[in-house]
Amino acid sequence: MPINYKLYPRDWKTRIVPAIRKRSQGMCEQCGRANRSLVYSIKIAHSRKGKKCFRALWLNEPPVNTVYKKVTVVLTVAHLDHDPENFNVSLDRLRDWCQLCHFRYDANHRQAEREKTKGVKQSDTDQHTEVNSTKKIFRYEIEDNSTVTSQDELKYQRVSQQRE
Repeated sequence: MPINYKLYPRDWKTRIVPAIRKRSQGMCEQCGRANRSLVYSIKIAHSRKGKKCFRALWLNEPPVNTVYKKVTVVLTVAHLDHDPENFNVSLDRLRDWCQLCHFRYDANHRQAEREKTKGVKQSDTDQHTEVNSTKKIFRYEIEDNSTVTSQDELKYQRVSQQRE
């Protein structure tokens, strides 16, 4: 996912990230994998909320008789509070994690964000006509029947969510 650096403090790249990287010594602070190391990823089937899904499992050695993908570990700085407007976040609220640990930590937050736009229909609101949750583009009809397109999620207010 691309990073919007406008949401980060000015010294993010010059002071904050280097301080976190120094603390982690180039290792994931969750699983201990080294930055830029090679791992072998396999998919493990499991069930979540009654649906079959897959979870990645990283191995240090290539598995035998199993399909796998080679993955280079990339460390990323994770916000523990998920608040993009918190510019005063202290270094103890940030972690240097590999992409898998970061992805797993953010899973519940991403699910909550998806739930905000999941199943939205025209009947849910008078003004809302379409939600493109992939790009987070919102279109609205206003009183004079003109259409407004916005990336600002705050302009959208769901009255109710009706299920079929």
